[in-house]
Amino acid sequence: MADLARWLGEGLALVADVYDPEIIVIGGGVSESAPLFLDDAREVYMRSVTGGKRRPLARIRTAQLGDEAAIVGVATLAAEAPAIGSSGAPGARR
Repeated sequence: MADLARWLGEGLALVADVYDPEIIVIGGGVSESAPLFLDDAREVYMRSVTGGKRRPLARIRTAQLGDEAAIVGVATLAAEAPAIGSSGAPGARR
């Protein structure tokens, strides 16, 4: 678990260095076992992220919907997306 926490923390730091997110959500099967390693991964993340002591750090949370989080997210995006073929869409037929 210590190795997993270290790898995850370092990986999250890399993601934060590139994208600078406000929150990082961990989902899927990994989120189910998060209590075993997530606190340690957060510590590694805080030590590894560039400028960690001088900038706000992303909050790291587990998905509340478990394995179904991705499906719910896609369905929400699809419901909010403009209809295909609307006059404002690039390349849409009129």
